[in-house]
Amino acid sequence: MHAELTGRVTDPRSFVTHLECSGTGERVPAHALHGLSPAGRPLLVRYDLEAARGSLTAAALAGRPPDLWRWREILHFFLLSANSRLCT
Repeated sequence: MHAELTGRVTDPRSFVTHLECSGTGERVPAHALHGLSPAGRPLLVRYDLEAARGSLTAAALAGRPPDLWRWREILHFFLLSANSRLCT
């Protein structure tokens, strides 16, 4: 049904590892567009927290602008390729 779920989202700056169904715990890939899980439940974003802890230090964040993008590595978004289509 879904591609194998290993590692992080394709953006190496992201600490997102996968999405997880809030009802069943089923993992779904984070690099694809989703509304709800296959069970019709909201999806939870899961992260590599150890890697984030090592990289997102107070010193590393101090030089960033005080806006939402300060936390870009833990925001769940991905860039669609030029060939991607939202509707088929």
